[in-house]
Amino acid sequence: MQDAMGHELPWIYFVSLVIFGSFFVLNLVLGVLSGEFSKEREKAKARGDFQKLREKQQLEEDLRGYMEWITQAEDMEGDEDEHEKHRLTTEELMGKRKPRLKWLRHASHSTDTH
Repeated sequence: MQDAMGHELPWIYFVSLVIFGSFFVLNLVLGVLSGEFSKEREKAKARGDFQKLREKQQLEEDLRGYMEWITQAEDMEGDEDEHEKHRLTTEELMGKRKPRLKWLRHASHSTDTH
């Protein structure tokens, strides 16, 4: 280029090309990076919103289940007086089990002695 044009003009062209070209490429890279980061930020925000919505739904579902459980317990408490005469006490249950346990003990003693 210096042989064709001389020594004054080519350096102006190449210096300006290098300086302005590097600024152009730098701006291009920064623009792409900025776009990618904004996409990731939007995805993270969407994930956060979804997570908050899911937690809220889970909390409402748990609360609904708890309320159903409470209402069933209240209904059973109201029916408790009617069923009170049909319930066995702990002593009655233990009294019914003793013969079975004695039988089991006698059976185990009989196998131990043989």
